[in-house]
Amino acid sequence: MTTPMDIVWLVFLLVAGACVGSFCNVVIYRMPRGLSVVFPPSHCPSCGRGIKWYDNIPILSFIVLKGRCRQCNVEISPRYLLVEAASAALVGGLYVFFYLAPVRDGVGPFGQSWVMFASYAALLCALLVCTLVDIESFTIPLEVCWVVSIIGVVAAAIQPHRFMPLISPAIAAMALGGLAGLGLGLWMLKRGWIQRSKILAALDTARLALSASLAQRASHVRPT
Repeated sequence: MTTPMDIVWLVFLLVAGACVGSFCNVVIYRMPRGLSVVFPPSHCPSCGRGIKWYDNIPILSFIVLKGRCRQCNVEISPRYLLVEAASAALVGGLYVFFYLAPVRDGVGPFGQSWVMFASYAALLCALLVCTLVDIESFTIPLEVCWVVSIIGVVAAAIQPHRFMPLISPAIAAMALGGLAGLGLGLWMLKRGWIQRSKILAALDTARLALSASLAQRASHVRPT
């Protein structure tokens, strides 16, 4: 039976999902172009001006601005609205699937399984990002895969659940150790202390060429 608290959680998760979708848009636009997903702050790629917080509210700002930049009036791609709506629907739908609809047994109360839920929601949003990046650039952003894998390992370690793989603290420690080794290797590679393989070098060259090509057709893209 649906309770008032279920409705509160559902509304909260729909809003949170839309906010995550806004960040997903940043990743989808910037990562194939070799740009940081953190800096600089959100700006219009057409006029270069920063975006105020009230113009960056998921879904609502797109509707209020009628799909255009407030500063230069350049059209915003509807993909951004669709990604935010899809992310909200995925997170909210996952809550309905697990806790409101009689689809899966053994989930347990939300208060006792929210970590599992968060890891599933992160996986869905990551798959959305990878799908759209793949459609646009024919590449899969491995960084997204690494992040969602870490979330899954940590979630399974701190709150075991029947819908999660069984991961003991020892296995989690080994996974984190492997991650630390990977991070160290990437850092040493960046410092020039170790050399990249010829295959990876060729992939980097192709990625740079692709980034340049994508940058040339960024005029009708929503501010990021």
